Amino acid sequence: LAHLSEWVLSQGPTVVHLNCGLHDVKRAPDTNALLVPLEEYRATVQQILEQAQQGTHAAVIWATTTPVNEAHHQAEKSFTRFNADIRAYNEAAVAIAQALGLPVDDLFTVVMEAGRDRYLSADGVHFTAEGYELLGKAVAEVIKQILP
Repeated sequence: LAHLSEWVLSQGPTVVHLNCGLHDVKRAPDTNALLVPLEEYRATVQQILEQAQQGTHAAVIWATTTPVNEAHHQAEKSFTRFNADIRAYNEAAVAIAQALGLPVDDLFTVVMEAGRDRYLSADGVHFTAEGYELLGKAVAEVIKQILP
């Protein structure tokens, strides 16, 4: 949100395809608290999407946060992430995007239906080259549907 104007709106984009949330669902190892509580996330996504709509003539597309392999992630990181949290945050953001009349690129479902563990790297969060290709094709397809 702090850099939306500088990084996006001031660039005069034709398409704004955006997502946020994977870092927000980090849980602290000592308290299990989410880094960004769901209500705060909801408010921030609302602000981002409204500013993107009002600050540009671009087609604005919301993308859902991709899933993690919890076991691999927990083995690699000092904090946790859970797909249940990702689903809850995705649901909240999708509701906002839909209320604003914005299309949604459901990358969470793309990855799950393609076979999550086939496309995630050993850390359980980032993607292999094949995974990034899968995501790139999904994003391109949604953008092609939006552009005239």
